[in-house]
Amino acid sequence: CACRGGSSYAHVSCVATQARVVVDDETSNESAESRWNRWNACRLCGQRYHGRMQWALGWACWQTYTCRDAVEYNWQRLCAMGVLGRGLKGVRRMKEALVVQEAE
Repeated sequence: CACRGGSSYAHVSCVATQARVVVDDETSNESAESRWNRWNACRLCGQRYHGRMQWALGWACWQTYTCRDAVEYNWQRLCAMGVLGRGLKGVRRMKEALVVQEAE
């Protein structure tokens, strides 16, 4: 992202945990779309993640939401597949991205 200094470094697992907590917070005043954007963009500077960070968060998102079985979580699985597909494209793994996006 565009953050500098101490804010420019973050563990993928920490960013993923933060995104999951925000998405799962149904009491939030933010729209579901805005909350889902935490998987795609930095909460501090707003810039979209790219490259390996985007890819790693795509996998983390997919792993977080594909294991939920209830029908009510179908929309989360679909959103997670979109995040994963964009992450794969971000590291130019186009064949894999196409397979994910076709399944989506």
